[in-house]
Amino acid sequence: MGLDTVEIVIKVENRFGIEISDAEATSCTTPGTLIDLVMGKLLQGEGDSCASRRGFHLLRSALMEIAGSPREEIRPDTDLALPRNARDQEAFWMRLRETVGARSWPELVRPPWMTFAIWTSTLLATFAVALLVWGSKAAIVAILATASVTGWLLERITRRFRQRIPPAFATVRALVP
Repeated sequence: MGLDTVEIVIKVENRFGIEISDAEATSCTTPGTLIDLVMGKLLQGEGDSCASRRGFHLLRSALMEIAGSPREEIRPDTDLALPRNARDQEAFWMRLRETVGARSWPELVRPPWMTFAIWTSTLLATFAVALLVWGSKAAIVAILATASVTGWLLERITRRFRQRIPPAFATVRALVP
């Protein structure tokens, strides 16, 4: 095994948090066999790295590919930023999910003011109906129906405005698990 091969193996081990034995390194005669070896170790969870480290590397690689972010700018405390164009935001978020191969992924959310407006509108409509039907036998049913229908309708109407990353997942570190 030559010095160039040793340097490549060390860099691959450091980059992906895996261990490559001398026998495995000598069997890697082409870049394709090295890639297959590394992918096999990553998918099987081999090596001394933890799952969150592998998740971070996957997420960083995806952000570099999709957003074109430089590697050195993506750290665990880096804030995730969606494209400014509203139409591209959902596509970016879903492409990021597909690229990292996540089993579960947080949905984008509405701005806080819009969520507040939905709740306020639902409460106002419910109170308005309550005042109109107060004292009738069907008052409780009418109030519950108004609240349910108003909330559901406003949720459906404003679904296209879900353009924010949930605050709980606003950084790379929070999204890794």
